[in-house]
Amino acid sequence: MKGHDRAWYEGAVNLTAVLRATIDRARRHAASWAAFGLAFGLGLSACVGDSTCITGTLGCECFAGNTCAPGLFCLANACFPFGDTSDLGETGDGDGDGDGDGDGDGDGDGDTTGDGDGDATGDGDGAPTTGDGDGEPCVGDGANGAACNTGCDCVSAFCHVFPLLGGQCGECVNDADCPDGGCSPQSPFANNGPTCNMGEPGGGCESSAVCQAGLVCGNVLSLGGFISVDTCGYCVDGGCNGNLICTPVVLVSEFSGTNSCVAVGSFAQDTYCDIEGNGDAACADFCAPVLLEGIITIGACGECVNNANCGAGEICNPGTFDLGLGTLTGSTCVPS
Repeated sequence: MKGHDRAWYEGAVNLTAVLRATIDRARRHAASWAAFGLAFGLGLSACVGDSTCITGTLGCECFAGNTCAPGLFCLANACFPFGDTSDLGETGDGDGDGDGDGDGDGDGDGDTTGDGDGDATGDGDGAPTTGDGDGEPCVGDGANGAACNTGCDCVSAFCHVFPLLGGQCGECVNDADCPDGGCSPQSPFANNGPTCNMGEPGGGCESSAVCQAGLVCGNVLSLGGFISVDTCGYCVDGGCNGNLICTPVVLVSEFSGTNSCVAVGSFAQDTYCDIEGNGDAACADFCAPVLLEGIITIGACGECVNNANCGAGEICNPGTFDLGLGTLTGSTCVPS
């Protein structure tokens, strides 16, 4: 390559590198475009070669190979400004560490904590206000038992939500929130809020690990697969002696219960029964389906499942579940 061709080539390479760094920086800092445009206009209007100009200074003459002073670059034989170039030969990002976020910790989030979550609390959870590292972005003013959608609505930062029925503020959402036992969910029919328990019978649980000795964690209330309540109980399927059966004994209004060993046929009319399990055996008559909100089927001990179970001149009147009061009523045979 001839001498003048080499000089032109080296200048073009240098100009390309500098322009790329400048454009990248300007994209991150939009104001730089305005400064660049102003300087470009000033440079083109400058009298390159004027005796008052000092070669390599702003708006004055420069040559291939970038003979401009620090902070300037050579374009069309005139010097123009760009941002911080102190590390151009290293990372080219303007902050010295290669991530372009304006600090030197290398995490790219724009603060100096080094945790990479984008806030300055240093806890790494992305919540800019709490600094507690639990991932909760905010804390509200709802007392325990108050209606909520998320932890942001609660003083405690815990909001336990039942699908379709809503949530309440309380002491916990999961067993991990409780130091001595499990988390008992709230009743949607009372403003009691979820509470931490001691692993006692009927206490909410996610596993038997939080239950007291001799108790096991099992499902006691299941509403169509949408809502499920598990508690510490006395038995599991097949774990009872003699003619007893293990089945949930549930207080629907409290949204709680306990798996217990009971006699066959001992559940009276209107009692909750496990329609997907041994509910028929537990009820005095039938464990009949009750439709909730048109989409959820639960069981209630009743007189009939269909008209064939009723006497002459009678029809089967389906059971009901009052969502406002938490009252379960089983089916009955009524005059046709």
